[in-house]
Amino acid sequence: MVDQYNIQLSEYLLNKKINCAKALLEKGKSVSFAFDASGFRSMSSFINAFRQRTGMTPSEYKRAHRA
Repeated sequence: MVDQYNIQLSEYLLNKKINCAKALLEKGKSVSFAFDASGFRSMSSFINAFRQRTGMTPSEYKRAHRA
């Protein structure tokens, strides 16, 4: 499957983790919960990766996408 998208496995997994976190934040879950559930090893790496891909921190994303 990864070959079809022409990306590295690590990049594919990182995108899956970020999408998981985004979905949880959109459902109103806490940043800590999204961090734990998405499988990152440290909060700082979670925040940095999230900001890199969305242009905002997880907290900012949660505020912007509240249901």
